Amino acid sequence: MRHSTLNKAEFDPPRDGWYYWAEFHTRNGDAIEANFLPLPANGVLEFGFSGGMEAAVVKLDAGRRRVSLTTAEWNRAQPIAAGRFSLSKRRLHVLRIEKTAGRGNLVKLADLRVLLDGEVILRAENLNLLPEMGVALDASGVRVRRVVHRGPSPGIPHVLHVGGWQMPNNDVIAENLESICRGIRQAAETGVQLLVTPETSLAGLFPTHGASTGMKRGLRRQRGGCRKLSPE
Repeated sequence: MRHSTLNKAEFDPPRDGWYYWAEFHTRNGDAIEANFLPLPANGVLEFGFSGGMEAAVVKLDAGRRRVSLTTAEWNRAQPIAAGRFSLSKRRLHVLRIEKTAGRGNLVKLADLRVLLDGEVILRAENLNLLPEMGVALDASGVRVRRVVHRGPSPGIPHVLHVGGWQMPNNDVIAENLESICRGIRQAAETGVQLLVTPETSLAGLFPTHGASTGMKRGLRRQRGGCRKLSPE
């Protein structure tokens, strides 16, 4: 499956520090990359997925030449995986973490593959991680140039244009539906993708009657008309 750049954070000049990107909305099947300058002798780079109470973070410890993968799973020995690493002489290095779906039914576990400058240095399978997570970076003495989120196009927007429709609370359903349809029409004309209406905006806060059979038929007709107003 073809991967494209979904999000990117550039640092010019390169810098260290702690960062968290909730807008890097990663899914199983995505990869994240940290591009960094050569590690100083005491540099430590921590990079990975984070969301809610769950996390999977890869740590590069230059002083010990050790790489490790730690998760928030309390029922597993930590780190999940560890090993040694070495860096070739180059101006810019790339730490890449690939997250794919593991075993499971409705909610899948996650498999991780960690690459440094294109070489696999760690693997871990069936981790208890959320399918969708943000990205965290902690660079201590390490200068990072950019962070990139890659993956297949999700087919849904990362950002929604949201609108709100204000209307008086009425106990007449037909009038409420007419008002809501006006709101949908205006929302469609201005590019709103998600329109929010007040609580009980259709039935009214204190309805004085139920919906009759004829009213239900009218609601179905008007509901069909509202569908036609929504943007493609």
